[in-house]
Amino acid sequence: MAPWLDRLLQNTAVLLKNEQATALLQNRRGEALAGLERQLQQLQAMAKEPLALRPSESSTSPQWQQWQHLRDHFSLHPSNAAFTEAFHDLALALWGLDGSELASLKHKPLILHLSCQARLKLALRSVDSFAACQQAGLHVIVVGGASQLGFRPMAENCWLLELPESDAYEKLHAKLFLGVALLWLWLRPTRITKLDDDLHLKDGEMLIRYFQDLEVDSIKYGGRMIQAKHSQLLHGWHLGKCSTAGASLNNVGYQFPIAKYYAAGGSGYVLADTAIDEIAYAHFAMRGFLDGCEPGIEDGLVGLLIWLAELESRDCRAAILPGLACQPVLMP
Repeated sequence: MAPWLDRLLQNTAVLLKNEQATALLQNRRGEALAGLERQLQQLQAMAKEPLALRPSESSTSPQWQQWQHLRDHFSLHPSNAAFTEAFHDLALALWGLDGSELASLKHKPLILHLSCQARLKLALRSVDSFAACQQAGLHVIVVGGASQLGFRPMAENCWLLELPESDAYEKLHAKLFLGVALLWLWLRPTRITKLDDDLHLKDGEMLIRYFQDLEVDSIKYGGRMIQAKHSQLLHGWHLGKCSTAGASLNNVGYQFPIAKYYAAGGSGYVLADTAIDEIAYAHFAMRGFLDGCEPGIEDGLVGLLIWLAELESRDCRAAILPGLACQPVLMP
């Protein structure tokens, strides 16, 4: 048995024992502990038996299947804090390293460049535009389509996070949520600025002032805010962009709830401490919801969760985050 699973089993058993004692004293109904009891049972089965796969998991690695099943088990009783360490250690095992390389990267602001394998050179050009503004943060390019989890340096102050998640357009949101969850586990960043790979830095001082203004006013979520009802959205944004496997999505619009306002992903947006926590938690506890949201509006889903969490947000009142500009995409 993996050490992380052994520790998780022991801690969950202790938690259940303590909760049972509390429930007896408070005369709580039996279903109050049903989720935690089932969680422990599922972890025990995980330790003894081969994984029972969903049909969609048949082509993924056993280790990655374990990650997905751990998300399901966590959802049964997500207040079980022992899962944080378990996810952390399993992620390191999936990566194949012990995490010592990460010590110098922790507790820093991050610039997350959400991209794909086919556009990796574009993301690197975006990183290059920040050369004169190192204080903006550590750069992490996030792509999917990898056979296994990878995290490695690409250039000075820049790392590449390769995910065993689909690189298809319709899975952009899944890539973002998994990327944020892993960075939250490993690095606990103070701030994440999410950028598309066509956004470049033009004025570093302006961007840093924007970050400082958000921090001074304890704003957790900033960007160009879109305010629209579900019926007012442009529901054909994804047509012709989905993978062959997702071709049927060309026949549907966005059929999921939308926040009253959310920061436009193409303009870049900023997540600070508790906002990062919310996105990471959603990846761990809301697998069914995120898996079902296809085609997924990455920025809309982020905004929905931030809005539901009632975190402070601010409209940057500009087409793009201050100090940034959109560069034409000229593929080689």
